[in-house]
Amino acid sequence: MDIGGEQIFIILASANFVIITSVLFFRGKKALSIFPELERVHVLFREKWASGYSTKSWKTKAGGAQNVLEVVITESELWLKCPTVFAGVGRSFDLIHKFKIEEIQSVELNQKDKTIVIKLKEKHNPSGPFFLKLKKGKEFLEILKPKLV
Repeated sequence: MDIGGEQIFIILASANFVIITSVLFFRGKKALSIFPELERVHVLFREKWASGYSTKSWKTKAGGAQNVLEVVITESELWLKCPTVFAGVGRSFDLIHKFKIEEIQSVELNQKDKTIVIKLKEKHNPSGPFFLKLKKGKEFLEILKPKLV
């Protein structure tokens, strides 16, 4: 049986796809290990496919996430996370977090571009403000703002 160049290319491309997808999946599972299952917490707000970025560095400002973030508010925490395949990359762009509500200093709507700006209290702030683009931004603010002390 003679294997041609086209068949070798297909085999190598397929193997490459499986390896890269596996690496992304396992890195993502590790990054998301800080979050409990949603069924085990009382969820007050949840939006999938949000956008946003961190201001930790020039890389995180330029990178960010477009329509892949999941934003969750529980009774005591704010979660920023991504689907499993993107979570490893999301962590490197400072977009995988589980903040306690009391760590948040303020949350405001930037009227100019309709982004939500989340600022953390100084001692909990290794990253700088986070900017989020949410479809349900008004609901997010109505739930989170009264919880801030």
